[in-house]
Amino acid sequence: MITSSRDEKLKATKSLILKKIRNSYIPPTEDLIGLKEQYDHIKKIFVGLIEGGGQQSELLIGPRGSGKSLVLKAVARDIKAHPEYGVDSFKLVILEGSLCSDDRVIIQSLSDQLGKPIKDYDELSKILEESTDRVVLILEDFERFTKLNQQKFLYTILAGSGSSKQAHGKKPKRKQVL
Repeated sequence: MITSSRDEKLKATKSLILKKIRNSYIPPTEDLIGLKEQYDHIKKIFVGLIEGGGQQSELLIGPRGSGKSLVLKAVARDIKAHPEYGVDSFKLVILEGSLCSDDRVIIQSLSDQLGKPIKDYDELSKILEESTDRVVLILEDFERFTKLNQQKFLYTILAGSGSSKQAHGKKPKRKQVL
């Protein structure tokens, strides 16, 4: 079946709108107007994470809508596409506070994104302590994770971000919490 040019344009427009609605659209790096300095700083942190010379954790704060997540996702995309680092250089885990209503949802999302079965926070803590994977964790709407019923999650990831395991005589791979 031959599709018309109009149908192809409609399909591309629909795809772009859905990506924007799902918050998965990341504009080209050159379109990050006014965020070049932040982009370069975050890229330096990511490279340090990958090469094992960076900090164990990093806290990135700023007002809602200032571009924090956009810059993080753009850097992650660009580094994963870079031939020197590649797609397996780190795992990017994104948790959306407005969607993580309880511990079960948080655990399931972490399990899905890390590709490892996790049944509770004790198991998550063990995975974070023993893992040699480089993990970048983005918490969208952080304030939603500070509610009393979700503080154990924050304690678990903050404790896990400070530990690293020696990997077969190599430099420990670092975890980064942004």
